Amino acid sequence: MKKIMILAYLLTVLTGCQQYKDEGITVLPVKETIFKEIGKVSANERTLTVHHKVKSNNVYIECLVPNFSFKDPKDRKLKDGEGYIKVSVNGTHVTDIYKAAFIVRGLPVGKHEIKLEIVHNEDTSYGLSKTFTAEITEKP
Repeated sequence: MKKIMILAYLLTVLTGCQQYKDEGITVLPVKETIFKEIGKVSANERTLTVHHKVKSNNVYIECLVPNFSFKDPKDRKLKDGEGYIKVSVNGTHVTDIYKAAFIVRGLPVGKHEIKLEIVHNEDTSYGLSKTFTAEITEKP
């Protein structure tokens, strides 16, 4: 498990940062490795493990999916073991993320339901998703 977390961190650092400006979601390398494990879901040979941590009005999220590569679906062709994450906040699709670790920034005070779904490059589900509640208790 520790090796997977280190590998995910190194991949995130090596692949750089992306920013999604319209919705306030930013993909950044995660420096902390202490997360709360919120569950595992399996589909075929793959599992989705999600860790999250709330700091201020930001939610740091890390997704671990063995035998899977996060890819920007430029050609939208189906290739098993490749895809991305659909991110929804409070029932609304916010963005697609092509990295295993990212930060949901700028959430207002209150409880927020965050859903993460792993999908193929051509936008069909792998059957792997996880929903959790993040509570923001302080203003930035």
